[in-house]
Amino acid sequence: MKKGLVLLSLVLVAGSLVALDISAGASSVVGSAWESYSLSGELLGMSVEGTEAHNWFTLGGKVFGDFTYGQAGVGYRVVSYGGGELTSTVDGDTTTDELDDTDAALHYITFELLGKYPFDLGGVILAPVGGLAYDLCTAYYDADGEKVDPDDIYNYDGKKVGYSYFNNLRLVLGGAVDVPFGNLYVRTQGLFSLVLSQEYMKDYERLNKDLMEAYGGENVSSSSSFTALEISVGIGYKF
Repeated sequence: MKKGLVLLSLVLVAGSLVALDISAGASSVVGSAWESYSLSGELLGMSVEGTEAHNWFTLGGKVFGDFTYGQAGVGYRVVSYGGGELTSTVDGDTTTDELDDTDAALHYITFELLGKYPFDLGGVILAPVGGLAYDLCTAYYDADGEKVDPDDIYNYDGKKVGYSYFNNLRLVLGGAVDVPFGNLYVRTQGLFSLVLSQEYMKDYERLNKDLMEAYGGENVSSSSSFTALEISVGIGYKF
């Protein structure tokens, strides 16, 4: 009886896989990202607010496997710094300073696992997608473009953390359009992502809050966010 149930389960799983359209492909990726840190509180009897914003640019590529209702991929990307802006408001008076572009950059291997629901629009396939991505940092270059030794990277608590300091866990939402040419298809995909976890960002929040409190700040609040938008274009093959 048990052997029969196991055999039946295997048959059902195999049948499900056969029913899915399985394909694989490769895409090039370009995008922009926006990193922001906010600080507010009271200092020397004055209301103080500050925002530090950074712009980043992404260039890379990825390979993907597609199974109708899901997509898994792995890619490599270079995220380069593109300047920013520092805004300070003290009792309603605001000043803004530009942050210069530098040669700072981060290199990542990225893993994606996305769910999707395809709609056939007369042969063209439109699919909303959503899921998670994990960015594994493999190299960090400072403002002068010099590669930083991972043994020289420490977190706010003084622990050696290496390049993992900049690893990201991201929530990903977006859509894809597939235009078929026989077994081949061209996939254009747009993805918006929000960083859910990065150790460096949390440490920078703590640093800003602790510095303001060290100078007598009260009711201090510190926060951060990192969002990104990327477009990928590639070719896939249906098996």
